[in-house]
Amino acid sequence: MAEEHIRQSEENLRAIFNHTVEGFVLVDTELEIVASNDKADELIFQHANGNKVKAGNSLLDYLPEDRRPVFKMAASRALAGEAIAYEKAYPAADGSLRWYCFGINPVQEQGKITGLCVSGRDITLQKHAEEKLINSEKRFRGLVENNSDAIAILSAEGKIGYISPAGEKITGYTEAEATQLDALIIVYHGDLPTVQQIMAAILAQPGIPVNTGAIRIVHKDGTLRWVEATLTNMLHDPVIDGIINNFRDVTARVESDLKLQAAQRHIELSEEKYRKIFNLSPLPKWIYDTETLCIIEVNEAAVKHYGYSREEFLSMTIMDIRPAEDSVALTDVLQTLTDKAYKPTNYWRHLKKDGSVILVEITGHPIDYVGRRARMVICRDITEQIKAETSIIQSNERFRLAAKAASDAIWDWDIVNKLVWIGEGFSSLFGYAEAGEMVAIDWILDRLHPDDQPEVLLRINAVLDGELTTRWQDEYRFEKADGTYAIISNNAMVIRGEQGQPLRMIGAMKDVTHQKAEEHHLRLPNQ
Repeated sequence: MAEEHIRQSEENLRAIFNHTVEGFVLVDTELEIVASNDKADELIFQHANGNKVKAGNSLLDYLPEDRRPVFKMAASRALAGEAIAYEKAYPAADGSLRWYCFGINPVQEQGKITGLCVSGRDITLQKHAEEKLINSEKRFRGLVENNSDAIAILSAEGKIGYISPAGEKITGYTEAEATQLDALIIVYHGDLPTVQQIMAAILAQPGIPVNTGAIRIVHKDGTLRWVEATLTNMLHDPVIDGIINNFRDVTARVESDLKLQAAQRHIELSEEKYRKIFNLSPLPKWIYDTETLCIIEVNEAAVKHYGYSREEFLSMTIMDIRPAEDSVALTDVLQTLTDKAYKPTNYWRHLKKDGSVILVEITGHPIDYVGRRARMVICRDITEQIKAETSIIQSNERFRLAAKAASDAIWDWDIVNKLVWIGEGFSSLFGYAEAGEMVAIDWILDRLHPDDQPEVLLRINAVLDGELTTRWQDEYRFEKADGTYAIISNNAMVIRGEQGQPLRMIGAMKDVTHQKAEEHHLRLPNQ
């Protein structure tokens, strides 16, 4: 079974590496190869003869002599912390020219650069598409300039005095109709401020052509058209006595650009999703199957921080790394998750292999992992931060407020996070080893006598729900570590927020078992 887990793990990782659109090589600071994927030979070194990259060899050994100086210079810059990216064309075996995009990025561990991640991607098709687009635009411009350019002559106020047949086709208005219009009437309202600024600039610069860039006009049929215009103020020329507007329909070009930008953005988002998976982060990360909750991938930072081996992680579910009493809360959260990212609103408790509990802040992202619906989880250990904050609060408030509530077995309940700090009295009075630590509120509630618990909870909730109530006192039976019950008197103070909401409850438990026994004994002779 263990071998099968290892094999499956390796297949999963290799599937990730080898199904990307890029070649990757990871090297140390001496440029010695640590790891690579199958596409590295083709996309980084342009080897088409099966000359496979091997770990332990120098990356420079796989580069032609004329490429080594440039790479060494770029690698030095990357080892100094700079991210390098550049494009280069190399001849293929069939004599054609292929374009590649290379990246050299520093790899950091605990703030120190420990190597480089070299990537390569074939962008030949992209370059060809760009070239085709450029050629298409050139042909389009040639046709427009020779056949389709529209010309209109405007007055200083923007009234149309003349429009050419091509202009009639672009706007939908005949010359007779157009000469009854103000040119600004057909400008789309979203572009009107820009056009008004351009008109003001044109009036101030006689004889100087001004290009509007792509703006939208409203066709006679109500549709929007993109046009590009060059306006020249010739009001000073008595023959023309107007502003010459040379404009052309560029709707096809603009829409093509917008589609190309959208397609490029889609590619970038897809690549970013996979980069997140392979990112060499110092933060613990893992991926789990959203249906089975099984952990199906984990990074080295998680292995080091939690103490479980990779194989142990991959045999666990996300329930296994949490205390049993937190399983209900986790289930509730999982039921509310959607396909959107999970942003932390609180912290969670996790179990390390040695049994210690750490407090973590979690961020989650939905992903498609080898055909399975999954989530990638990023953990940040905030145990020390919480301890520091708790220590400050405890030192400034706990003992001062607990003294007001009377002190025997002092306790401090963090109502928002459902955690309770229990004082040393829980050891001296009741025999519990957890004294002096934080425990879940259920740890306290589970030790109330079953016959007393419903009434006690009812009275506590009544106090918490009363915005003006700050004191609570009750007597009930509390289970000791040896399984016997003590009669205790519990006095507490409620700490509320600015809106009256209960935030904390601080109090002290007094063992009154013997006192109650004596009172009962004294009552017997009188009965």
